[in-house]
Amino acid sequence: MGLGVLGLILGHVFLCLGPYGGLNIFEKGWPEHPPLLGKHPLHLYHSVLGAKGLLGRGSPTCIDPFFHAGYPKTPVFDSDSRFPERVLAICWRIFPPAQGKKDFESVTEPEKTGKTVEIVPVTKGKDGDSAVSNLAVSPLPQFGLPKPPQPSSPAPKISWTAPLWINPEEFTSASRIYMAQNLVCALLVPLILLGMSWSLKRNAPTALCLLFLGLIFWWSPVARDVDRQGNGVWLYGGLLLALCHALLVRYHQGPSLLTWACWSGAGTLLVLIQPIYVILAIPFFLGYTMRVGPRHPWIWQVGLITGALLPLLVHMDWLDDWVRYWWIRRAASLEISQSGAAWVEDWRQMVRPWEPTTVFPLALIALLFMAGWAQLHIRGARALGRSFGGAVFGLLAWVGIGFLWEPARRLETEGMFFGAVWFALYPAGVGLLSAMTGRWTDLDRSRSGICLLKAIPGCIFVSLALVMAGPELWSPLWLMQNPDAENLAMRKRQQAILEGLARLPPGGGRILWEEGDVAARKKSEGHSPLLPLLTGRSFMGGLDSSGLIEHLGSGLVDGRLAGNPIEDIADRELSGYFTAFNIGWVVCLSEVSEKRLSEHPGAVREGNIGDRALFRIDRKPSFVLRGQADLISATPEGIVLGNLKPDEGQVVLSFHFHSHWEAIPARVGVEREMDSRDPIPLVRLTLDGPVSRVVLRYKRN
Repeated sequence: MGLGVLGLILGHVFLCLGPYGGLNIFEKGWPEHPPLLGKHPLHLYHSVLGAKGLLGRGSPTCIDPFFHAGYPKTPVFDSDSRFPERVLAICWRIFPPAQGKKDFESVTEPEKTGKTVEIVPVTKGKDGDSAVSNLAVSPLPQFGLPKPPQPSSPAPKISWTAPLWINPEEFTSASRIYMAQNLVCALLVPLILLGMSWSLKRNAPTALCLLFLGLIFWWSPVARDVDRQGNGVWLYGGLLLALCHALLVRYHQGPSLLTWACWSGAGTLLVLIQPIYVILAIPFFLGYTMRVGPRHPWIWQVGLITGALLPLLVHMDWLDDWVRYWWIRRAASLEISQSGAAWVEDWRQMVRPWEPTTVFPLALIALLFMAGWAQLHIRGARALGRSFGGAVFGLLAWVGIGFLWEPARRLETEGMFFGAVWFALYPAGVGLLSAMTGRWTDLDRSRSGICLLKAIPGCIFVSLALVMAGPELWSPLWLMQNPDAENLAMRKRQQAILEGLARLPPGGGRILWEEGDVAARKKSEGHSPLLPLLTGRSFMGGLDSSGLIEHLGSGLVDGRLAGNPIEDIADRELSGYFTAFNIGWVVCLSEVSEKRLSEHPGAVREGNIGDRALFRIDRKPSFVLRGQADLISATPEGIVLGNLKPDEGQVVLSFHFHSHWEAIPARVGVEREMDSRDPIPLVRLTLDGPVSRVVLRYKRN
């Protein structure tokens, strides 16, 4: 059995190395380009923000001014970035990037540091216009892109301290660390499956069957598509949930300090990856615990309670923000949002019955699960069988509720489908061993050589059945070994867009970036969250069109501007929107938006960026809507303003208001400036008179 387990693990390792260059990775090293598929760029972007926040302020929560006029980067948004940002912070702490750390103090208080760098002054008030109004300087040269054209009469440069927010070495390091942690997590899947078998005290044949079925599912097209599109939390969260349950069973059958430590450690990782799964799975764990708990002494109960509370205490720092910022999610309708036909269609899209490559692994696991579940009842392990069976059907019920009810779907309940499959693996492994050996009782005693000889033909039969499913079954595996065609196309599109953005003259305000639907984003939109790091510009849109937080509703998505059809918006209202959010450029994706802007008197067509239409907004860009000020810098560390001159005691900024803004000096007030175009108010500073420098930074209450 050891050779069988070793063979499966080695095959899994070979397939995992495919997207990273296969065995050539040891010769050529890590790929130079960042991940571009699905939501991986979004996770990488938030990982960089979170890691720098952890290292600088001790918290991954911050206000990101590069997108949507400043939105709160919190644990509520983008669950898949919580684990990578901590890995990145640890790696940067141990192995800092070559150029070292950039400190925010050199911007806010340059007299303390004495560091200076040449930059162009940025963004004055209503009557002022500057040559540069970008929010940060960024490392374009590492990609070999053309430098932006210089204006014919450049503004005079001044000596001032403005270090790069992220340097080329940091970005390259972050990209490599992100890909490395994805690879390591995938390589650990067989060990987690074997850990489940060890937790349940199964014999070697059962462990081999469980591992075999688990890897079949891991490499099935439905699981690969989820992982490649950046929703790995669905796979890893469900797998860790099943491991926690298996460890709980072992803690019941044979309590020990090692089992308690493994259970607490797995629970700590699970809470970090997806706390929602823990909350929704509480009824199933409570049911099993109430069934077996009365059989144990008080010390067992103490260990159970401490093991359950320890993960929550470890993550209390960000769980506080997770609860506090829950309000930023968009309001969901409490009514049933799906008809019966649409509900069935959601299930069809999940299971894909028209694809043999997807149906065969799921059907095989389902049939073996039913057989193994019956076997557990025949053998008298009713509590164990009911706990796994109850978890499978309970998680599938949550998936169905999420398809029907929007508030439940906001909890990413569709990801629980994969958790149900992981829970089904143990009974399915028992059923597979029974089918191969012909022994339907006393399976724990099946350790003889005869059992091994009977199991080998059974494994060969299942393997042949997989091959006979058709060439389509293996095409995703070959695609994983040859991803260059798809990745190369993505890199070419990204390069064309970066080159187009680099040719834009300095300044000009934010770029209104039109996003498409989810299907379009999977094909061509994945790289847009990295644009601020690669170009140094700020954007309205491009972060995540499927994001469910209030702050992302003011962009342009599929021909709808701030939720309204752009063709129905009058010229005056459109100009007011451009002024309020300091829009200097618009990059269109849809024909509807392109046609509407062609008719707008304040928009000038400037050709294309890649396959998108580019328009320049004919207005004086300014991040100050009332009063006067110099925008010195705006990064996730804070916003620095200079030479403030209030208008009737006020300076209004084109940035979103947040209750956690803290102004330095304290005599400057931070208030809400309501705007009918956006449910989130803008920032209004109240001053008694001119102020030479003001710093707005995130303060955790």
